[in-house]
Amino acid sequence: PEEDRRQRTFMCFGMEILMNLDVQTTRRFFNTFFKLPTELWGGFLSWRISSLGLLGIGLSIFQTAPNQLRYDFIRQALPFIPTFVQNFATAGNQFNSKAWAGIMEIAGSLFESSKAENNFEKKGGLAGDNPTKGPIRSSSLDFMNLVQKHQQEKLSLK
Repeated sequence: PEEDRRQRTFMCFGMEILMNLDVQTTRRFFNTFFKLPTELWGGFLSWRISSLGLLGIGLSIFQTAPNQLRYDFIRQALPFIPTFVQNFATAGNQFNSKAWAGIMEIAGSLFESSKAENNFEKKGGLAGDNPTKGPIRSSSLDFMNLVQKHQQEKLSLK
């Protein structure tokens, strides 16, 4: 159905943006996302929000986001907007995960320096070694310390 395709388009668009954010920006995004009313983020995560409701959630996040997150989000979203608008408006099912719907690749080396960076590939991701080839048996991180530090930071913000 058209509604399902619009929801899928929204989810693909959002995922393309999130996959290109660095760790700090991703954290800022999720901090902003979970500050929304529970019925909004809960509805989003359970797919109970209509496609127009999803647009509303996107606008709510943008309105409440810190300026740096807005800038980072727009910068990462621009290459995927043509495909998003086309598929959302027509309930199409041709979401193109290539930046600028592949136009940059077609243009070739003329625009080589303008290609959108893909942090996932640049930092190892699919282009590098798979960090999960073997089991992870230990970590140098002290998770209890991290949780306590996070709780203290939250309390100091109140």
